[in-house]
Amino acid sequence: MLYGLLFIYVLLDYIYTAKCHLICKTRIQDYLKNNKYVTKVTIGKNVKKIGANAFYNCKKLKTITIYTTKLKMSTVGKNAFKGVKKNVVVKVPKAKYSLYKKVLKKRGISKVAKFRKM
Repeated sequence: MLYGLLFIYVLLDYIYTAKCHLICKTRIQDYLKNNKYVTKVTIGKNVKKIGANAFYNCKKLKTITIYTTKLKMSTVGKNAFKGVKKNVVVKVPKAKYSLYKKVLKKRGISKVAKFRKM
């Protein structure tokens, strides 16, 4: 991985691009555990699972945008979002707002996180 201003890092499940932006493809495992650089995450509409510790301890993560409507309590792993920035902004589909708010808080999102409907 290059630590310059512009870099691209490709793994099986997502593309990690310039300015620490993550575009997820189908499932997310713990590739970003303890990542010090990611500031924004976009979870695509085809994502069905988020693994345990997927974004664990990503302290600079400021924005999480979720397009999928396929997540449930059982498909988001324990501690998936534990340790992310306390005032993270989470954008979720309007139809899944209350469910996702409940699920993500159970999986480690701070109580002061800001949830927004899309």
